[in-house]
Amino acid sequence: MTVGIAILDMDGTILSRRSIDSFCDGFGFTEKLVEVDRQSSNLPAYMVSEAIARFFSGLPKHSLEQMFDSIPLNHGINGFVSFLKSNEFHIAIATDSYQFLAEGLAKRIGADSCYGNLVELQDGLLTGRLLIDHHCLRIEGCREY
Repeated sequence: MTVGIAILDMDGTILSRRSIDSFCDGFGFTEKLVEVDRQSSNLPAYMVSEAIARFFSGLPKHSLEQMFDSIPLNHGINGFVSFLKSNEFHIAIATDSYQFLAEGLAKRIGADSCYGNLVELQDGLLTGRLLIDHHCLRIEGCREY
């Protein structure tokens, strides 16, 4: 029987750095990311995610997975997950990164489930498109997460 639910953020919480920073460093998109970050305060979050997804158009999924797997975990995360599991918590990973990466991380640390953006793939290559519905909140001042 599950006693509780622990929802852990992926980038900078489970992982020692943001995956997007590793990808942009590795693939040479750092200047593009700086520009998107500069504009992000004026854009709904889903538009930021869509802009970043376009960086990776044409790249093989396995290249992102390989780079992602090289990002170190934060110190103590394995012990924390073990503690949660021993206390019968359901452990979920939440991220604005990609679902396929979160799934790999869930296996790596023993999390039970995960939620991330679904990215379109064709023949193992990222198309640069996200496959998500925009269930945006309609509250004045909301950044539309």
